[in-house]
Amino acid sequence: MKIRIQLTVILLFICIVSYGQALQTIKTYHDPFTKKRIHEVYTVKQNTGIKHGSYKSYFEDGFLECVANFKDNVLDGACEVHERFILQITVGTYNNGKKNGEWSYYARNRTTGKKEYIEKKEMYKEDVIVANTTYYPSSKKKFHAEQVGDMKYYKKWYEDGTLESEATYKVTVGNYGEDETPVNIINYNSKGVVIAKQENDITYIYSDDGTALLTKEDKQKKYTENYSDGEITQTIQEYRDHNDRTVFEVIEYKNGEKLSRKVIDANGQDMEAKYEKDNLQAEYTALRNQLDNYQLELIPRVVIENNSNGGCRKSKYESDKSINKLLENYNLHKSALDKISSSKQKYRIMVNKVDNDQLKSLQNYITQVEEYFLPQKEILLNINQEISSLSAKLYQIECEYISVQNEYKGTTYIGSKVEVKHKKNLYNDYSLITDYLIGKTKNEENLPEVLLAIQQYNIISDNLLKWRNTKTSDIEKQLKNAKTVQEKLEIFLSGEAN
Repeated sequence: MKIRIQLTVILLFICIVSYGQALQTIKTYHDPFTKKRIHEVYTVKQNTGIKHGSYKSYFEDGFLECVANFKDNVLDGACEVHERFILQITVGTYNNGKKNGEWSYYARNRTTGKKEYIEKKEMYKEDVIVANTTYYPSSKKKFHAEQVGDMKYYKKWYEDGTLESEATYKVTVGNYGEDETPVNIINYNSKGVVIAKQENDITYIYSDDGTALLTKEDKQKKYTENYSDGEITQTIQEYRDHNDRTVFEVIEYKNGEKLSRKVIDANGQDMEAKYEKDNLQAEYTALRNQLDNYQLELIPRVVIENNSNGGCRKSKYESDKSINKLLENYNLHKSALDKISSSKQKYRIMVNKVDNDQLKSLQNYITQVEEYFLPQKEILLNINQEISSLSAKLYQIECEYISVQNEYKGTTYIGSKVEVKHKKNLYNDYSLITDYLIGKTKNEENLPEVLLAIQQYNIISDNLLKWRNTKTSDIEKQLKNAKTVQEKLEIFLSGEAN
């Protein structure tokens, strides 16, 4: 028995000696040359530099900074850290380099460097915080958070220890980390009475004493109800309007009856007025775009053909008088359309700050363009062509049917004398009818009738030229018997000659 005890003592001594020989103590200094202010004291495995065993570090003023333990160069075991600037002492445990279990944070006395009171506790599992609690200086709990699976639980207390709030959140992992969705939240007043709560997506807010409901809010539907003395006073519905803007429909109530309604934005701006302005602007823009599509170029001038066949030069004097009368009437119509055309630019560049007067003015202009200018323009272009065609015919007619003699008194020109040299009665009736038709071209109200009159002028001129070398006794007889100019016109238009 004595031999066995002696053997055990010898083996234990050998182990202690071996361990002592395996570790080497290392010291570092803040002042490596004088070595008066120690920085670190720790042990390493012999000849390896691998930290193993106890570790201590100190601030330059000699206060303790850290007490810990290493195992094969990895923190393992109890650890105590003294923060220099935030006056805090942290105490916890490492397990193979990772925080595990409870970690406590204490306020540190500035003078003594010792713990004063607990500020916070954290619970770690493999370096991940699973719960944390903060405290008032009185060491009573202030806040607690804890995660169990995919649920997080929160509690908050008043300084006297009365529960202030408690909440449960569901945790989901998103693209940018964890998202927390509230499941239920309850807030209490200092007497422990519920003053607000959220159940799933519905939030209830009560009076300070918890006796009266003030607000009910449905977050999913984005709908809020406000109450006073148990009666609903207001509802607020959030939605996206036609321009994808966030707006709020606010309805006011009195004695349970709907009192007023308005739509506002997040800044309280009245959106009804904004919508009216938007609609006004949209209508205005549409009209301007419509106006841009119209070809409102100025109506061209009539091109008069100069068909002077040498020997009939003097006859052009009389034809010019007829054409000039037609042009004078034509230009009256043309100037009215040109005025509308030239106004296009004014309306196209009208300022964008649209009001009802501007919109009405533009609308009136568009109506004028659509209902008057465009159809009148087409008619006037046809009139233009008819007059151009007629000018050469009139010159030829007067060259064939009349002669013009200039009259002088001495060497002074006193005028011209026109004489019909061929089929005088026929020509005189033609002249009477053309004066009648030229008179019709003054009609400012009915441009189609103006076009018809000039078209008839062309037809009867064609017929008169055709009858130059044709027997016209029957026509002349009919013309003589005709009682009105209109009857004479119809005879000329028939174009029948024997």
